[in-house]
Amino acid sequence: MNENVSIILHTCDSYEFCWDGFLHYFKKNFQIDNIKKYFCNEEKKINLDNNWSQLLTGKEEWSNRLIYILNNIEDEYVIYIQEDMWIKDEMDYNFLNSCYQYIKEKNLDVLYICPAEVGNTYSDLFKSDTLLGYDINGFNENSNYILNHQFGIWRRTSFLENLIEGESPWQNEKFGTQRLIKRGVSGKYKVLNRRWYTSVSRKGKLTTDGILLQNMIS
Repeated sequence: MNENVSIILHTCDSYEFCWDGFLHYFKKNFQIDNIKKYFCNEEKKINLDNNWSQLLTGKEEWSNRLIYILNNIEDEYVIYIQEDMWIKDEMDYNFLNSCYQYIKEKNLDVLYICPAEVGNTYSDLFKSDTLLGYDINGFNENSNYILNHQFGIWRRTSFLENLIEGESPWQNEKFGTQRLIKRGVSGKYKVLNRRWYTSVSRKGKLTTDGILLQNMIS
């Protein structure tokens, strides 16, 4: 897996209040060191440990910045994560590699690894398989959020193919889902139902869970 996969943390400078907490819990619980990691923000240069490379995107619209990121990474697959996803439970190499091998075996565009009951994002799911004791769910074709921004392992070219310039993250989920349904590829989007991280921001501020996790950092 390591030779063909990069991790991208996609963030913007206004969410700097999440960065220290994200990096703390990522280092603590994401137990995979020998994989390329890119911290992708707009303009602010920061000090990162040697496990991270910083990639500055400039201040463009959300989708423009993501297009820039994906065009500047050569690996076949990318692990996509955002700054407000703080990892509470350990993710190890064997688990993630099993997910990666499953994606290749099933020729998927993405396998989201996240709770299947997040908001309304996954209200249109059906069980299609299991992996390592976890349910793998497919999307019904009328789902509004087949394309979404939860933690996932993506085929990089598929991620790029469904992006257009000028979209906010909310527009990208809505219109990107419509585009992939029109292309007939919704069956290549799957969800492995595992709760292992917490979304800690809402409307530009830390949630109660985020404040609790922040206060636990020594």
